[in-house]
Amino acid sequence: MDTKRPSAGRTGGEVLPTAIGRREIIRYRQGARLSYRQAVLAKCNECMGHFRDGKLDCRVPTCPLYGFMPYREGAGAPEKQRRQPGGEPVPAPGVA
Repeated sequence: MDTKRPSAGRTGGEVLPTAIGRREIIRYRQGARLSYRQAVLAKCNECMGHFRDGKLDCRVPTCPLYGFMPYREGAGAPEKQRRQPGGEPVPAPGVA
């Protein structure tokens, strides 16, 4: 089964793998306005090289968009950032 389809827009016929954010990045390249959520998905898709190596976690917890990363390990829907009683964010696990 072929999981790639030709994209449209300014990609010059570039083939993008089917992954979350693919449709959004194509629409953006065609000049469409994106919602906040669509823009986040498009950016993750672009940053990850259009997921050519597979649908993997980017493992960049310092990225402001990491909580919304579509293939983040061990996560369903993005969680709101937890805060300590003083208002400081609780550090993500494994982040010093």
